[in-house]
Order: sequence, then structure tokens, then C-alpha cells
Amino acid sequence: MKQSTRDALQSFLDSRLCTDVITDVWKLLDECVDVRQSEGKDAPELALRTSELLALLEEDLTPDEYDRAKGLVLQDQSPAMDAAIRVIRTNRDHQSAINDVKPLLGDEVIGMDSAEIYRAGLEQLGVNAAQAPLDAARAMFRQMGRGRGKQNMPIAPDSPISGRSARLKA
Repeated sequence: MKQSTRDALQSFLDSRLCTDVITDVWKLLDECVDVRQSEGKDAPELALRTSELLALLEEDLTPDEYDRAKGLVLQDQSPAMDAAIRVIRTNRDHQSAINDVKPLLGDEVIGMDSAEIYRAGLEQLGVNAAQAPLDAARAMFRQMGRGRGKQNMPIAPDSPISGRSARLKA
């Protein structure tokens, strides 16, 4: 990330971020600038730092604010960097889906993409989400989990938490 991009992004984000993430965001911004200056715009480390930055921003901003911030972050990136960031984010999303749904499905998630994992979890909860896109399936699953409470979710027999507590299975 160029210094000018960092400055524009910091100006945009200054009043939009909550105080618990602002220090982490500024640190990642500085790291992105440093890595780009020392290792170049196609450095794998820059893709990792940029992906971490985007994940933090996505959690803390509204969708419109995130889109604007993402546009600023990626405006001076090369096509190779864009591809690397997409791969990193896809892998992170997939691991999150596995972790979220594993109590219901156990190891039955092998060979599924993130959306399929969340859809399968929703089906276990009695929700038909066959055509739901990833964002909708993830949001629906997480909402269902909050509403039911983890202790009321059915647990797959091969789940790592299966058999740990009678209360969890109830």
C-alpha cells in the first residue's frame, strides 16, 4: 500500500471505526506501507496483511463503508495481489464455515465449499436454504445459532464436542 493510499484511508476511517479496533487497523496500515516499500507490491506478506486489514474493516464498518474502504485499499494493487487476497479470504471464509458448523456436521464438510457448509448446517436445523448465497447462508446460520443457543443445537456423533456434556446434547 502506498503512503498516499494509507493517508486517504486513514482520513476516511478516522470517525467510522470503533475504539477497540482502531489501533489494530492503524498498525496494519503501517505494516502494509512498510512491506510494500521493502518487498514490493506483489509480496506475499503484503497480501496477508491486506487480507487481515480487510477482515477487520469488514467486521467494523457498514457494507457501504466497507466497500468504499476496500476500494481505497485495493486501488493501487496489482492483479497478482488481488488474486492472492481473494485466495486468502476464501480460505479464511472456508475455515470459519467449518468451525461454525462442525458441532452439527462433524467431519461431513469435506469437499464442500463455504456456502454448501452453511446450507448443510441450516438443513440440520430444519431450514431449507438450498439456493441461499454464501453471505445469506452464513448470516442465517449464525442467527439460528444465537437464537437456539449452542447448548440446544443437535451435535453430530463425530463432532469433537460430542459426548463432552449431557447439557450440550440436550
